[in-house]
Amino acid sequence: MALSEHDRERISAAIRSAEAGTSGEIVCVLAETSSDATGLPLLVAAVAALALPWFLVAFTALTVHNILVAQVATFVVLAVVLCLPRVRVALLPRAARRAVAHRVALEQFAIRGIARKKERSGS
Repeated sequence: MALSEHDRERISAAIRSAEAGTSGEIVCVLAETSSDATGLPLLVAAVAALALPWFLVAFTALTVHNILVAQVATFVVLAVVLCLPRVRVALLPRAARRAVAHRVALEQFAIRGIARKKERSGS
């Protein structure tokens, strides 16, 4: 993700303007995503793939080989679809998204040493 020089100047001007009214330091961090939370999508895909054979055995006359192929295909397709960035974010509850964003913000705060500055405000 690249920013044009014009965009960089606009962001810098907005930060300078906002910092003029506070004792804190504002830091802009641009990232594709705040985290790589693939655990929940993979869990959902695995549970669906594990439940599928029960339904296929109960309601079809498929062979064991065909059921296994369907199970593997279900897991792969669901894992790929559910791990797409927009879908992955939509799966996370709002509280979990906020918690992840807060954790990542605290990490950036620590990485940049803002807590070590005067009044721990980034000044």
